[in-house]
Amino acid sequence: MSSSGAKFQPYRKHVIMCVGESCSSPEVSGSLYEALKERLKALGLHQGPERIHRSKSSCLGVCQGGPVAVVYPEGVWYQGLDRDKIERVIQEHLIQNQPVAECVFHQLSEKPGE
Repeated sequence: MSSSGAKFQPYRKHVIMCVGESCSSPEVSGSLYEALKERLKALGLHQGPERIHRSKSSCLGVCQGGPVAVVYPEGVWYQGLDRDKIERVIQEHLIQNQPVAECVFHQLSEKPGE
């Protein structure tokens, strides 16, 4: 492996949110993605080894029930997100490690690596 000088910053969880056009309007999902960014920053979860990494995707392949997001390493998929639900995902799942069951439509495994 070559060294490019780039430094990897570790993170505890990764949230990927669909901001494409197929399952939700880009304005709604884009606004929700920005709200996630601001809340993580306000809670101090945007930096350091305990940080929550976030990414946006133009399509997660679900194409219905959006806005849609997935949280790794657990592989918990959420649908029908809005600002109240994303706040619950932050508080309950990202901070307390308890997925928000009523918003989950798919989960890879209850334990990562299984």
